[in-house]
Amino acid sequence: MGILIRHILSMILNIFQDIPPSTFLKKTPVSDFSNFRPFLKYIFALFFNAKIMSKEGDSILNSKYSKGIIAIHWISAILILTLFPLGKYMSDIPVAEKIIPIRIHAAIGFLVFLLTIGRSVLFFTSKRPEHLSTGSRINDFLAIAVQRSFYFLLLAIGISGSAIMIYGGYADALLSSTAIPELILPREEIIPLKIHSVLATILMLLAAMHIVGVIRFNILHKTNVIKRIS
Repeated sequence: MGILIRHILSMILNIFQDIPPSTFLKKTPVSDFSNFRPFLKYIFALFFNAKIMSKEGDSILNSKYSKGIIAIHWISAILILTLFPLGKYMSDIPVAEKIIPIRIHAAIGFLVFLLTIGRSVLFFTSKRPEHLSTGSRINDFLAIAVQRSFYFLLLAIGISGSAIMIYGGYADALLSSTAIPELILPREEIIPLKIHSVLATILMLLAAMHIVGVIRFNILHKTNVIKRIS
């Protein structure tokens, strides 16, 4: 039984990283829990390691995104941080007072949509630096997943926003010569608006995770990772 457990643990170690199992598992009785302390330390390091496990080392930290991606990144970030509170503000005011905020929100949102399309093109056509490794496969996966989710979310938010303008009566209200707010349907009748709101909330949650991840990486690794995108 002890040999079987030892083999299972060895397989787990080999799945995560090619490190000889003998480094962690000594030939001592399984009942001796001190034998598993190195293994537990390894698992902890796997998730919360404070070392950058990359073959190129500092060269990856010094590599940067293209100027186009950098410009789009920061312009989009500023615009998005403007759109979210503006959207929340519009949801709490009477329809008659929404015309000007809607125009501003729609214009900025359309610009972010165009910037996202541009960045999506650059994603495939421009040279990008390699992803930084935190030493944790889960953290690395989450970092990449969050970054790429921004593309899909921003495009989906732009599409749902366009649907709101068309099906919610916003376009008719804004394009009319006198800007008639009565043409705008009640919020509860605009299905794309609900989708738009949920997607925007998810986007802000992921943005918060992204910011926390960057700060955490800078603190743990004592390096300025932001210089890659600045």
